[in-house]
Amino acid sequence: DSLHGRRAVHHGGDIEGFTSELRWFPDGAVTIAVLINSEGPVRPQAIASAIGAALFGTPAPRAPPQQSMSADYAGEYRSGPDSAAMVVSIDTDPSGSGLVMRMGRGPSERLAYTGGDGFDVTGAPSGSVRLAFLREGGRVAAMRLDPVYLNLVLRRQPAPR
Repeated sequence: DSLHGRRAVHHGGDIEGFTSELRWFPDGAVTIAVLINSEGPVRPQAIASAIGAALFGTPAPRAPPQQSMSADYAGEYRSGPDSAAMVVSIDTDPSGSGLVMRMGRGPSERLAYTGGDGFDVTGAPSGSVRLAFLREGGRVAAMRLDPVYLNLVLRRQPAPR
């Protein structure tokens, strides 16, 4: 992955009362480890992001994809064909400022463009929920949803007729 404009390997974890985040930046030989032994509103990913921003600075924001590209990504994505499948909907933001994601019937979350076919969920701690759209034959065919602790590939569904 990349964080703060640098190559990074990271992973977090949660278990009854304990949370953690580990980030390794191999090019600078820097490792950030955050361990919290309580459950609370402060997430280790947010602390690790603040430490990374202090160490490396925050990279300049990338330009969002052109509005016409939004149609490439918009649609419904499913983890499987059955009724218990996870469903994620991608659509253009009503304000016209980019894309939004909705998991199931949950609230819409804005997406921040990270380059290529990648996005971060803006309501999540920096870098903790990532989307990467996967192309087959030049067309978006699937989406990889990576909330750090889990990695799912959801297939794009045909548009309703």
